[in-house]
Formats: sequence, structure tokens, C-alpha cells
Amino acid sequence: MVSMIDVVFLLLIFFLVTTSFIRPELRLASTIRVKQIDSAAAINSDLEPATIDIIPVGDRIVFRIGQVESEKLSAIEDVLKSFRNKDGGAFVRAADSAPFDMPARAIDLCHKLGFRPVTYIPLK
Repeated sequence: MVSMIDVVFLLLIFFLVTTSFIRPELRLASTIRVKQIDSAAAINSDLEPATIDIIPVGDRIVFRIGQVESEKLSAIEDVLKSFRNKDGGAFVRAADSAPFDMPARAIDLCHKLGFRPVTYIPLK
């Protein structure tokens, strides 16, 4: 009987030590706050973000934004400069067959032109 009491106390100590008294993450209060949007930002939020596709067309790989397709990034730069919605960010979508430097240059260009954030999306 004495050894059984020892085992019960050992189990009790084990469960007390291993129990977590921290609140589960589900029950924690969120620290995300929503800020009010002024009218100028509301107008800009209606615009779509810039989306640059890097896709194969025939035997070559081109940059495409909207209806503009070019092998040179300078043509895309002219289109990106006309965007008013730079706070809406930009997306760079590249095909698997695109060389690494093409998406990297497009992302760099978006950063230089003030697009925040810039997101890379691989295309299948």
C-alpha cells in the first residue's frame, strides 16, 4: 500500500510539472488594430495592384503587364511609373521556365519605384 501511495504522488507531481498554465493562443486577445482610411486612400484601394507576369511566348520569355509585352524591362518600367496605387503593392508572377534574373530584376524595379509590398508568385 505504501508503494502505491508513492506512485500516486509521483504521478501527481509529474502531471503538475508538465501541465501548461499558459492561455491557449485561441483565447488571446488580438493586437491587430484597424486604422481609419482617409478618402484619398479609399480611392486608391479601389485600384488593382500592379501584376507583372514573366511568361514564355513562343521561344522567348517576356515581361507582361496588362496588354504590354516586352523582353526589355524598360518598357514595363514606363507602365509602372504611371501607376497611382503604389501602396497597393505589386505582384511578380514568373513561370518555372523563366531565368532567375528576370523576376529578381522585376522585384527590384518595383521596390525602386515605391511599390510596397512586392510579392513573388511562381506560376506552374
